[in-house]
Amino acid sequence: MLNLSMEKNTPYKLERLSLPHELDQEVYESEQIYRHGLKAGKARPQDFYREVTNDIVMLYKDQSSGTRPGKMLCMGARNNWEKICFQRYLDENLSDKITVYSNDIAPASHTDFVFDFQDPPANMLSAWDVVYCNAIDHAQSATDTFYKWVDMIKPTGMLVVGFCMSQGVPNNTDICIFDEESLEVFFKNQDVVEVCHVSHVGDAAGYRHYFLRKKKM
Repeated sequence: MLNLSMEKNTPYKLERLSLPHELDQEVYESEQIYRHGLKAGKARPQDFYREVTNDIVMLYKDQSSGTRPGKMLCMGARNNWEKICFQRYLDENLSDKITVYSNDIAPASHTDFVFDFQDPPANMLSAWDVVYCNAIDHAQSATDTFYKWVDMIKPTGMLVVGFCMSQGVPNNTDICIFDEESLEVFFKNQDVVEVCHVSHVGDAAGYRHYFLRKKKM
């Protein structure tokens, strides 16, 4: 199996800013779990997920070939609200069943899988038809983490990443800062994924969603 995380052939980074030093892994996990505790009960509006689902369905129906997706993973999900919303809207809009699963780093999240999304376990690689995350700003290196996520989708799979575009200063939980220029330059200068669609879903909250597929090697 080709490990795309080892095929980084661009000096460009997704993030415009990040912490000047890498946190110790125990410190990182502790900070993220503490942050989870502060926000565990929060939920985004349903329309946020409905609009993302509409774009996923649109791209899927536009495919000329490939198998229909069967499994979707929401990473950094905090709780199962995200999973519930995606499942509902996918069921309403696709006749073929997509089962949605959830992941978070915090055991108290009660998500289906508990692991650090910066380092997905081996059984997660090439396993998913759709992978979704809007918490890549929590990664210590958004760029390195992104390549690992590419490894998680099947050859015909889709990776959907929501980038928080709000301005700020990196801290121990919201570690990476993005802007339009850093994203545009990065995606123009890498050769592992193709950008199928860019959406302003969640723009009021400062999000830009990229819908991506692996390039055929």
